[in-house]
Amino acid sequence: MPQNDNLVLFRSVLEDFHRAGILNDFVLIGSWTLRVYQEHFNHDPRIPIVATQDLDFLLENPVRVSRSADIGEILARYGMEEERSVSGQYAKFVGVDLEVEFLFPDKGRGVSGGINVPELGIIAQPLRYLHFIQDFSVTMKYQSIPVRVPEPVVFVLMKYLLTIKRTGAFEMYGIIPQGRALDPESLKRLP
Repeated sequence: MPQNDNLVLFRSVLEDFHRAGILNDFVLIGSWTLRVYQEHFNHDPRIPIVATQDLDFLLENPVRVSRSADIGEILARYGMEEERSVSGQYAKFVGVDLEVEFLFPDKGRGVSGGINVPELGIIAQPLRYLHFIQDFSVTMKYQSIPVRVPEPVVFVLMKYLLTIKRTGAFEMYGIIPQGRALDPESLKRLP
């Protein structure tokens, strides 16, 4: 799918979650956050745009859901189907051009599997270090849709932390420019 079509799909998913009253229950994380930052900071060219097929949403720990919605039904409109891990402990919604995954901050010694959220029809995968994002998120508009995202400083911190944790050079070279481009000092200079 051309990048433009992915942008339309991204916006449509946000809009549908917003209409269902559940978008504010999540923090958008990962590279799609850069799209929101770019719009918020007046399309500053220093904010890199990385096209990925992963659309990641963070639930809070403990999980708080403001209203019930069938996320599987919402995403099925876009040809996405739920795929579960062999153990059934993790799930994501997969389409031809986009994958939507739900995560939550794993604290302490961690849990053995995903967390079932029946109000939304999802299984959220635990990941460490995401509590920083949960504790420091902000709402920004993306094409008039209010979206919770990590505070830019926290986004940068998480990118560097993930760089340290990951060993693959490919991952490091992808993450470091994103973190540098969103350096907190350079963001302070933006209009």
